[in-house]
Amino acid sequence: MTESNGDIPPPLPGPEVSHAKSFLEFEPTGPVWWYVLRMGGIAFLGAMLIGFGLGPFLCGSDSMIETIESDPWFFAIFAIVFAPPLETLILALFLGVSGLFTKNVVRLSIASALFWGVLHMLNSPVNGVAVLWPFYIMSRAYLAWRPLGFWKAFGVTALIHAANNTIPAMLFVLLAGPPAATPDPTYGQILP
Repeated sequence: MTESNGDIPPPLPGPEVSHAKSFLEFEPTGPVWWYVLRMGGIAFLGAMLIGFGLGPFLCGSDSMIETIESDPWFFAIFAIVFAPPLETLILALFLGVSGLFTKNVVRLSIASALFWGVLHMLNSPVNGVAVLWPFYIMSRAYLAWRPLGFWKAFGVTALIHAANNTIPAMLFVLLAGPPAATPDPTYGQILP
């Protein structure tokens, strides 16, 4: 098969093999920061499509909006700093227990998303539906990273959650504007 001068012959013609990775690949490849931004962006865009698409058709009071409007900075700090690690711990527990019944990552992730949808629906119908996609993404990411260790899976998933929450939290803060100035109380208002 080789030429008399020792050259290797060209490969046989055949289908092209793509070495490009899928944008929606859950396996832990590439830098962590890129994985977190990619999955956080995918989760956020899906939540927005679902929320804006189905939001007008969902009835019920939205107490979440009232809470956010009363103190948008508290909401932003809670949504970006405190909720992701807390909810990731609960997600890990849920997936660990559910994993005793099935090893299918798609089923586990769907069950997790439904679990989180029900919990968030108690707060707001729109939020309950909008979190289905992000929690599916976060569950798949957690399950993909879990073989590398609990803390890696926990950290990556919590960062994806924080990335997903950052854009809406900052939008609420920006749209709320500066806090309303309240006048200092007078002595007559304080003392009887």
